[in-house]
Amino acid sequence: AGRRRCYSIAAVRGTGPRAIEGHPSETTCITTVDVFPPVAPTGVSPIAVEGAISLVWEANTESDLLGYYVLRGEEGSETLTRITDEVVKETRYTDQSVKAGVRYVYAVAALDNQSPQPNVSAESDRGEVTAR
Repeated sequence: AGRRRCYSIAAVRGTGPRAIEGHPSETTCITTVDVFPPVAPTGVSPIAVEGAISLVWEANTESDLLGYYVLRGEEGSETLTRITDEVVKETRYTDQSVKAGVRYVYAVAALDNQSPQPNVSAESDRGEVTAR
């Protein structure tokens, strides 16, 4: 992605040393754009510890992976909200803004390094845990 490629076409009649090539068409150039997001992360496991929830998940293997966003909602939430301002570069995150006794739902999304706007994966499967 991001490479400029130029093409032209010419007709050829015959084969081998007797082939006759026609005049080439005008050259057309394009720059490819990556529109394919990474796959959704897998293995999201939230673990309640005193005053926080630790999350771990399996690493994505895409060569253009930039990192991850962590999403959270409370039990019963249809829509989760991103809680990480920055891209998480590792496959773990600790959420320290939880309230004891509240059941939280988490998911993770992967993003690539496409510029100016990264491609973002679908949400991972959700994991739930009650904060201590």
